[in-house]
Amino acid sequence: MPSSERSWILPVAFLSLASAALIGAGHACAGRFGLLAGFFAGLALSGLVLSYSELRLLRLFSVHRLEGQDAWGAVASLAGTCRTLGIAPPRVFSFSCETPAVFAIGVARWDSAILLSQSLLQRFSKIELDAVLAHEATRLAHRDAAQVTLATALAGGFLALGRALDLIFVPFRLLGRGCFRPGSAVMAPFIFLLLAPFDRAGRCFERDRQAAALTQDPQTMARVIWKLDGYGATRPLSVAFPESFLF
Repeated sequence: MPSSERSWILPVAFLSLASAALIGAGHACAGRFGLLAGFFAGLALSGLVLSYSELRLLRLFSVHRLEGQDAWGAVASLAGTCRTLGIAPPRVFSFSCETPAVFAIGVARWDSAILLSQSLLQRFSKIELDAVLAHEATRLAHRDAAQVTLATALAGGFLALGRALDLIFVPFRLLGRGCFRPGSAVMAPFIFLLLAPFDRAGRCFERDRQAAALTQDPQTMARVIWKLDGYGATRPLSVAFPESFLF
């Protein structure tokens, strides 16, 4: 099975098991009425996860959509790249950040988007910006962004659950000392299982190669990736751990 397909297994399995657990718990607590309530709770959970990019990520970064008078020509450039790849053009947003950064998000085709920091738009040349957009469009075409967005949403849910347990579960409150948080520690293995498949160099190199072939300018693509990696290492964005895998 290709690695891109294997990456779907754990997030989808976690979501399916969580929905099944809600249905089972509802039935055990309140019979048929609880079964119905659990079913709708599972639907609500799935809806929240699928809408994660809209409900959480776009608001987290206070984005501004690029449309109409696009001084950088990002939307037009991306539209041409997407035609070559045979995919619908995603929305393009900018956000205020001192670090040049870019990432693609969206679980479903209709909510896919590419986010560009204002500093990237200001510091990168037009050729470099086109290379950045081609790279992110390649990730969207191979559904990488959808997989990591889904995994990030679920991992964020486990992290929030761990923090909630640390606050409301008395034994965890008593055990917590300094930086140690028992609830977060309990959830850590689940977060690791969800995000580990996306921390693989081979997967990244393959997308880099495909994007370089798409632009037919491997030198510019290599320079852009090197610059983004350098900025990310020296001036990292301040985000929660699960969301760091988006970059």
